[in-house]
Amino acid sequence: MDISTPDTEPADTTRSAFSDGLTLVRVFLAALVFIIIILGWPSLDAAVLVTVLFACGALTDLLDDLIGGPAVSRQRMFGWFDDIADAVLIGAALLGLLWVTFSDGMLSWTFAIPVILYVGRDIALGLAKGRDFNSAGRPLSRLGDIKSALAMMGVTLLLASPWLQSWIDRTLAGDDPDKLAMIYNASTPHVWLAGLVLLWIATLISLYLFFRYIRARPILDMDTPL
Repeated sequence: MDISTPDTEPADTTRSAFSDGLTLVRVFLAALVFIIIILGWPSLDAAVLVTVLFACGALTDLLDDLIGGPAVSRQRMFGWFDDIADAVLIGAALLGLLWVTFSDGMLSWTFAIPVILYVGRDIALGLAKGRDFNSAGRPLSRLGDIKSALAMMGVTLLLASPWLQSWIDRTLAGDDPDKLAMIYNASTPHVWLAGLVLLWIATLISLYLFFRYIRARPILDMDTPL
């Protein structure tokens, strides 16, 4: 029996609609991020713009979780698409970076391997779960939330590395002409490496969660978190 009151139902409907809107915005931002990376990264202007867009996409994910959490997830039209939108946003940025670094002859195995594993895992998990599985509102584990947060922070650092590293190097160099000359010759890769470390950690966690899901799948019920 439905005991909801007229005062609470419109609020839940509004929250679910707003959360659905955030999910669709995240997919749109993913397309923009991919296009800008392909066309302009690592130029400073393109790097700044794509960093801001990706960060906005990550922010919509945070707001989505806060506003459209478990309490309203079953009322959402596109609630099943929420996890997929996260994967699309991260995957679009990683594949764009993979293509650009490959085209410029800068691709290394330390970046290619986690990108392939992370994106491949998301595709495999999406095929394994399917739309019906997602629409049931299955809860994610806290470790899954940590994995997504680490991946988004890592990708943000990777995207921001051209302009953020330049700003850090110039700040540390100050007015020292020798240090400034070194910056013009070659910038340090610390920001890129920091993003790479976070991406590796997120990838390892994602693989662990995937294999845990595959092994436990025959006996899982819909109340078991991933």
